[in-house]
Amino acid sequence: MSARITWSAGGEATLAVVNGVQVTVHSNKPYPPGAPVPGALHLGDGERPFTLKVTGSRKIADETWEVRGRLLTATSDVLAAFARGA
Repeated sequence: MSARITWSAGGEATLAVVNGVQVTVHSNKPYPPGAPVPGALHLGDGERPFTLKVTGSRKIADETWEVRGRLLTATSDVLAAFARGA
């Protein structure tokens, strides 16, 4: 089961791929390249706020976009949480 993400500006996503600070999510909202997008990763042990710097988005289904980016808030706690959530 993929971890759930909520975007600060509204909307949700699920974590699809984690490779260090590079992540891919499936989101119900697209974001343009270069956009810093704040959100929160929700796991069973709480939520971790983070900011994703978007490198690209593409539509993969009705109302679902694959959003790729780099974690700007790459603390060891956030990185470990993303690794567990993948």
